[in-house]
Parts: sequence; structure tokens; C-alpha cells
Amino acid sequence: MQRTATVEAPVFRADLGPNVAAKIELRRPLPGHNGNITEIVLKEPNLADLIDCGHLMRRILHEPGSATMRLELVDDPAALMRWMIRLSGQHEAILRLMSIPDARAVQSEVARIVDEFNVGGNSPASPTT
Repeated sequence: MQRTATVEAPVFRADLGPNVAAKIELRRPLPGHNGNITEIVLKEPNLADLIDCGHLMRRILHEPGSATMRLELVDDPAALMRWMIRLSGQHEAILRLMSIPDARAVQSEVARIVDEFNVGGNSPASPTT
């Protein structure tokens, strides 16, 4: 029996503009070089972004020296920051100044966008609240 997987392309949001995946309005503006930053605009990612930024979760298939197999998914905060920088075009020092509610909103959108690389978009990489 042969199984095939259908991979759907990420949903393009024409209403947001060309190559824009999401816009997040910040509750607390961030200081920028040309005035305050009031929204974070996330671009549509491409394969190069995935290769450079990596997966949001590290997959551990087994423990070294163990005879049993197990799957463990571990959050990768460094990968999340790489994705936030890449998709927003903002410097890490600016992103680190976000309030917790703003950071959670941006992280959630980044996880949703990156999750679309996975078949069916049902990855455990999506944050839960």
C-alpha cells in the first residue's frame, strides 16, 4: 500500500501586502532608529529561512546509551529568536525589549508561520496557552 502526503502551500494574505505573512500591533511601542516601532511585520518565509533558522523544536529520538527508543520534543528558544529576527527584520536587541504580552503575540505568529512548513500544519512546535 502506497501512502502519499499532500503538502499545502502556506496561505498568502493578499490583504497584508506582498510577501507579508502577519502584522502584529504592539501594545507597547519599541524604540527604533527612526522613531517608535508600533507593529511587527512578519514576512513569508522560504526554504532558505528554514535551513538557516532551523526547527522550533529539537527532536530527540533516543538517549545515548539507552536500549529503548523514545521521542522527546524540546523547545529551542534560540531557533525561535532566529525566526523572529529573520521574519521581522528587526535586530535582536530591539526584540528583547518587547513586553511579555507583545512577545507572546509575536512568538505565536512566528510559530504558526513556521508550522506551515510541516505537513498539514499540525506540528507540536506551536505554542500552547
